Amino acid sequence: MNYKTSTTFISIILLSIFCIFIIVYERYVYQEEQDNIEKHASVIANSLWNFNPLVASEYLSLACKLQNYQHVVVTDTKGEIFLKAVGGSTKRMEKSFIFFHLIPSVQLTSGIVYNDKLIGEIKAIWNCDTIYKELLALIVMILLFLVLQLYVRLLRSKQVLEERVLKRTTELSISNDSLQLEVKEHRRAKQALTQSEERYRLIAENAADVIWMTDMDLNFTYISPSVYQQRGYTSKEAMEQSLAEMMTPPSLEKVINIHKEKTALIQADDLDGWEPIIFEVEQYCKDGST
Repeated sequence: MNYKTSTTFISIILLSIFCIFIIVYERYVYQEEQDNIEKHASVIANSLWNFNPLVASEYLSLACKLQNYQHVVVTDTKGEIFLKAVGGSTKRMEKSFIFFHLIPSVQLTSGIVYNDKLIGEIKAIWNCDTIYKELLALIVMILLFLVLQLYVRLLRSKQVLEERVLKRTTELSISNDSLQLEVKEHRRAKQALTQSEERYRLIAENAADVIWMTDMDLNFTYISPSVYQQRGYTSKEAMEQSLAEMMTPPSLEKVINIHKEKTALIQADDLDGWEPIIFEVEQYCKDGST
């Protein structure tokens, strides 16, 4: 359930609860007030029977103030007014609520019975001030809605965070697996290279022909031990020599020219630059011969 759906669902639930509360509460209050007017009728029944309005007047005046009645009228069976009590002054806020019909005026009526005989009627105009508790309930519902919204947001943030953590963990796991695979491949390649170097070194060191290598500046990087049988120099001594010390001037010129040609072809991405060639050079021996 996404955030928008959750908000709509919570709003509908809270609104439904609030509406049910309003209906149930107003019915309860109305029934309570109806019971109260019947109690008032029971209390003043004796006064009406004896036609003694003094005690009843004080009682009804107090009832008007406590029960928020605008006024109370007691009549006999002929409809003549026996007693009338008026409520206290209305507060400014309550007047505003009454003006906008937020506090309706409700008429409450009850028969006055004495010795199982109907002797009159009591009528009261009641200011139904349930709006105050209903507003309080509305504020509570709004606060509850905000709390639930905050809770839903926290849950959503937690879910998003967990999804990001899971995604990142998965990515790191994949990256780690890939890195481990690369490390293994690197180790295997390094091991294979080492083995290959050992094999070629074994071949070079035991071959009858002299094998030598130079860098791009024609400096020796390797000369096989068989140079001793060919020229009388050890491998270490031969590597300390330059090409000019190793071969005659014509052979040196030939080597340099071939090196230049091959280098130019390689730089031009010409495959012929990598093709092997066979040529002879004249080299100096340790005893001065060639």
